[in-house]
Amino acid sequence: MPTPRPSSTKLSRLEVDPTSQMHTPSTGSPDRPTTFVLPKVKLGKTYLLRLINAALNDELFFRIADHNLTVVEADAVYVKPFDMDILVIAPGQTTNVLLRTKPYPTNATYPMAARPYFTGQGTFDNSTVLGILQYKLPNPSTAANLSKIPTLPPINDTSFVSNFTSRLRSLANARCPANVPKTVDRKFFFTVGLGSSPCPTNATWVWFMHCHFEVHLSWGLKMAWIVLNGEMPNRKLPPPPSDLPKC
Repeated sequence: MPTPRPSSTKLSRLEVDPTSQMHTPSTGSPDRPTTFVLPKVKLGKTYLLRLINAALNDELFFRIADHNLTVVEADAVYVKPFDMDILVIAPGQTTNVLLRTKPYPTNATYPMAARPYFTGQGTFDNSTVLGILQYKLPNPSTAANLSKIPTLPPINDTSFVSNFTSRLRSLANARCPANVPKTVDRKFFFTVGLGSSPCPTNATWVWFMHCHFEVHLSWGLKMAWIVLNGEMPNRKLPPPPSDLPKC
């Protein structure tokens, strides 16, 4: 990975999961960005891509060269399908899209690109991360090796982002109504958890939990708790170094 700039935005945190399998990125360097390679796709098929923006601050633009994507879900809620060649994904947001592969591709591989949408002040990582969509061709020699890197909107292109988000509509129709009641007839209370399941006794450390957005840490949306040592040697923390500053 390249040395990050003073920012929490690491573009490699845009995760693309077509098969629920992990795919190792290639080693990146300052003159060669980190790239991710997906499994080879077949001709004329439809694939469901689950996109996750795991960055802490910025929305991300995402595009696959010479391909349209059909948005069908956002944040675990189905939406009315619509086609776009460039997506916008908010921090912590998940988006499911349909990728329809070409029956007669002109290239064997197509680059994918992502970078932030940012309109504020300050320093952030404005680099572009790349991925590779590979086709499984019966005769690879008949197609070019690599398509051109796709272009993305300017980093501060608010009009594009507004146009994209305005197309997100709930899946409300006669078959899937989305009626919102004006009055509440019953009250329901659901217990999500009681804290009755203890943490593993070998997980001794100071644990830190915070809201997804990094800026919220400065607002106090954070907490820490300490897990004490267990009885067995492998359940104890090593002592701190002798030169560790005291609190």
